[in-house]
Amino acid sequence: MDRQRSPVTRAAGTLDVQKSVVIPTSARAMANWILGIDESGRVDDRGDHALLGGVLIREHDTSLFRRELRKAIEASLPGIPWPPHATDLRLVSTRPSLAARGVPGAPASASSAANAWGLRPDTSMARAALEALSDREDELPKKLLATLRNQRSRDFERFGRVTEALGGGQGTAWVVAAWEDAGVGEPGVPRYLRLLDALAERVELCLERQPGGDGAVKHDVLFHSSSYAVWRQRVTERDLARVSSIQRGIRWLPTSPQEAKQDGVHPLLIVADFACNHVRNVIGKNVKPGTPWSAFASRTRTRTGLPPECGVRTFSAPLPAVAALGVPHQVLSQRLERGVDAAAKDAALATLSGCEPTWAREQAEAWLEVL
Repeated sequence: MDRQRSPVTRAAGTLDVQKSVVIPTSARAMANWILGIDESGRVDDRGDHALLGGVLIREHDTSLFRRELRKAIEASLPGIPWPPHATDLRLVSTRPSLAARGVPGAPASASSAANAWGLRPDTSMARAALEALSDREDELPKKLLATLRNQRSRDFERFGRVTEALGGGQGTAWVVAAWEDAGVGEPGVPRYLRLLDALAERVELCLERQPGGDGAVKHDVLFHSSSYAVWRQRVTERDLARVSSIQRGIRWLPTSPQEAKQDGVHPLLIVADFACNHVRNVIGKNVKPGTPWSAFASRTRTRTGLPPECGVRTFSAPLPAVAALGVPHQVLSQRLERGVDAAAKDAALATLSGCEPTWAREQAEAWLEVL
């Protein structure tokens, strides 16, 4: 059988572990995609802004892809136990706490600091060690603090190269998300479901503009999700019907929600965790109202290694793959329901005028031009 290197292999660069990644040509000929989704922010708290999103990649969920992606992630984060989590790695105290557990790969100075705080290799829980050291992070010597921050930056840089490699430079992988600001949405509808619906709609709009099959089903999307938010929101199989059917030529194939902190978690969920963490940081802890879409897209790509745009080749500029709930989403929903109408388009643009943040308004305006 003819075999073809996957996008991960082509752009692997310094990650030697990826040299063996191969995907059967016959399998890659089909228009299949994998979506890994996670959350960032408190999805169950309308007083905080939150998003649901991750990474969409044109690929097959073969055991080979899964295995090699995990190898690449582990190679990029030496000394970090599997599965890694973006929130933990952002803490300067992560490396010392791992050194306290006797995990190889942490700087010697970090290990010394951990021992100084009384955290020995027999510490029973990594989380307990992490929290204990985090509480005293401000007491760390400045030289050690700088060392740990540099180590954290290197961790994210290496992981970013893995994420960037998923796209292979071919525009076949991008960051997707649905975001909702604080106080937005109907109180009686679970926020997770609102975000899931908006995310699914944006993926469909992007993929229906991508080359696909000739039949009723143009693309298959196999998606992996974290069980944490799903079960907390009591999302049932019936609730997931929206993404269990064919919409706009897209056939959704949901898998059983997975526990993100278990060894067997799909590695694409680890990538989704990092992507969501970065996108929310681009938006800002306190939402930055004046950020234009161009800056949002540029910063997201710099941080994640992938664009938040679906790269539709028939237009001069790629279309945003990040949706914003509230007025922008309402305007686009009305446009989809009513179809093309010049007067309605002018009214929609007037409604969007003044919406903040700026990137949320501009992503809706971009879609109004093509719907």
